[in-house]
Amino acid sequence: MARILPQTKSAAVNPLKSSQPLGAAFAFLGVDGAMPLFHGSQGCTSFALVLFVRHFKETIP
Repeated sequence: MARILPQTKSAAVNPLKSSQPLGAAFAFLGVDGAMPLFHGSQGCTSFALVLFVRHFKETIP
């Protein structure tokens, strides 16, 4: 039987787990001929853009 462990931290430590646009863009990077596009408020998309550009060393629109 599985045990449910309560969380002891008040905030998310890994922001990648809570970023839906980042996950969607990462999924589209695996589709041949697809181009991920971030469109939204500056604060929500800037984290993902900076993370992808630093990781892949390519620009993402």
